Amino acid sequence: MATHLIAIIILFFMLSKLVDSLYGSTKGVCPGICPGEEEAFVDVSNDNNLRSVPWGSHGPEWLVAVSGLNLEGKCTNKSCKAYLQDVIVQWGFKNFTLDDRQYTTCPLCKHHVRVFKCAFARWNYRAVGNMDNDFEIPTFVEGKWRWADDRYHVFEHVVGNDNTESVVGKWDFLTIVVSEKDPR
Repeated sequence: MATHLIAIIILFFMLSKLVDSLYGSTKGVCPGICPGEEEAFVDVSNDNNLRSVPWGSHGPEWLVAVSGLNLEGKCTNKSCKAYLQDVIVQWGFKNFTLDDRQYTTCPLCKHHVRVFKCAFARWNYRAVGNMDNDFEIPTFVEGKWRWADDRYHVFEHVVGNDNTESVVGKWDFLTIVVSEKDPR
């Protein structure tokens, strides 16, 4: 029995080193979602997490946003210029579900990026989903339609002047719906 346990522990460490060598180490890079928390995404039902930022005229090429929906995550490709940097995945005018995260890539290296927050500009949007409440009945979230004006409206993980941590949603499902016309 003890030898089986030792073999499992050794296998676990070998597997993590293999993953690090293939995809780049993510140790210490847990930007709101960690391994085993694939359904984690910023709590888009909490307006306290929403911050509005004016457009900038310059910045790194991996932080270029577009009108519509933008998704944010960290690039973990060691050979990329944006390695360990927040990058913006330009999603545009399409609806987004958590299953769509398989298609999110770094704008520079095209390596997969696990996105964990979202932002909007010049578009109507709302969120619909089921948020897990740890041992309680999940909460159904049906957000009202909102208009994102000509600024970058981003749902953040850290809000407030005291740097208090906001809640990261653990979603059973989440759909971010976008609309060109005002559906209200």
